[in-house]
Amino acid sequence: MPIEKNDVLKGYVVAAMSLEGSTRVIRNLGNTLLLLYPLIIIGLFFISSFLAGRSIAPIRSIIATTNKITRNNLNDRVALPQKKDELHELSSAINELLNRIERTIERERQFTSDASHELRTPLASLRGNLEVLIQKERSAAEYVEKIEYSLGVIDTMSFTLDQLLTLARMDAPTISELYYTEIG
Repeated sequence: MPIEKNDVLKGYVVAAMSLEGSTRVIRNLGNTLLLLYPLIIIGLFFISSFLAGRSIAPIRSIIATTNKITRNNLNDRVALPQKKDELHELSSAINELLNRIERTIERERQFTSDASHELRTPLASLRGNLEVLIQKERSAAEYVEKIEYSLGVIDTMSFTLDQLLTLARMDAPTISELYYTEIG
């Protein structure tokens, strides 16, 4: 800083400070950071792993439940999370899909049972008629009558079978219908 007296320059004042203290503080700070940085990174890794594990726990639960579900065990359902978020929607959608699959399988079982009954009854009648026919000698007219009756039962069975197959074709959606129904 210049020193002036009566507008005449008399000298300068120079002030200086030692950098040793500042250098020591910066060196200590550097050493502290070198020690703390790895500890902080490791700590953050474990904390983030813990939080990530907690956040995907509902997904693991959904996976575990869906892995237990089979064609013969459709009673299990995915537990719905408390918060109404995307996982809640996903769980609800999976449960609704399971309900639709269960209803479809029940309809299939009922169809199989009905078809079995509709075909066994005429078969039993036909078998009984043919067994009676071969037990003893009959006249040609009786044979013709029993054969015509048997042919009528076969026609009835063919008609019933055609109806069942038509019903099955109409009731079974195509692959694209299933795809768009499930997505939409």
